[in-house]
Amino acid sequence: MKNLFTVLLLGLGLTGAALAGELLARTSETGIRYYVGGVGIDQREALAEQFGGYSLRVEVAEKGGAYTADVLMRIYAADGSKQLDVLQNGPILVADLPPGQYRLEAEQFGQQQTKKVTVKGDRQTRITFLWAPPGNGL
Repeated sequence: MKNLFTVLLLGLGLTGAALAGELLARTSETGIRYYVGGVGIDQREALAEQFGGYSLRVEVAEKGGAYTADVLMRIYAADGSKQLDVLQNGPILVADLPPGQYRLEAEQFGQQQTKKVTVKGDRQTRITFLWAPPGNGL
């Protein structure tokens, strides 16, 4: 029975790290390590603990404060090169970018927003995108 349970877990893609609650970072095509998540208080706490050292934290929420998700997020370096292109399917994105100037382009509900940010090496830079639900305007 134990072997069947192990096979089922592996078949579902649940590794020991996932079972232990460890969040696993991904790496973009350009070599930028990142993580998207933050659904639920437990995951937000784990995210802060595991990725607090990442240089950039981007939160997405509706005006009024409720977290949102499904935001297309693109991050460009000062030279215009795309560093990250990801569907932010959770309210928090953390990325480990080198210090420098970046342009963030976000899209949700057919609305687009652009923000510029300076990432410093000595602390996490935080930025928030606020969205009006469809039909409410920005």
